[in-house]
Amino acid sequence: MKYTVGAFAIAAALAAASSPASAQSVSGTVTINGTVGEKCIVTDAGDDPNPDFGGIVDLGALDDTDGTLRTIADINASSDLNNLGFRVVCTTATPTVAVSAAPMVNAATAPAGYANTVHFTADANFSVVGGTDTYQVITDATATNGGTLSNRLATGPDNVQVDLSGFHTPAVTDVLVAGNYTGSVSITISPN
Repeated sequence: MKYTVGAFAIAAALAAASSPASAQSVSGTVTINGTVGEKCIVTDAGDDPNPDFGGIVDLGALDDTDGTLRTIADINASSDLNNLGFRVVCTTATPTVAVSAAPMVNAATAPAGYANTVHFTADANFSVVGGTDTYQVITDATATNGGTLSNRLATGPDNVQVDLSGFHTPAVTDVLVAGNYTGSVSITISPN
């Protein structure tokens, strides 16, 4: 019997040695990194089919039948005369904007009683999350304006819109000199 108990003890010891150890767990982490640069880009030209950030407003004949400036209706992004709505996105929270404008000018000399300059008011409207920020430029007073937007640019269409109004000559009775008149509104949007 001693022999049987010894063989049984050896068999039990061998069985214990060959069975797998209790389960063990290991864990690890894979880190995934990436970056987004600080930038502002035109993602959609808005109303304008041209992918550039800009447009052309052709007012046609500026003069009325008596040679003075004709009445020019306010011009905005909903007008048929122009394409002044754009979609811009910025990856930073509060972009900086600068707006400047130059009056419509003709290179010809304008003696007393005549004008070679047509002034206007430009409003650059920025749709931001939760509202609208507007920077106004009046060409015969404040030719530049700008600052930091109050929030991120809204992601909807046409989040930058230019409105033009208040077209006038230095004096209401000024007769416009013949020729081509050119003015501009410039908008710069920078990440901040």
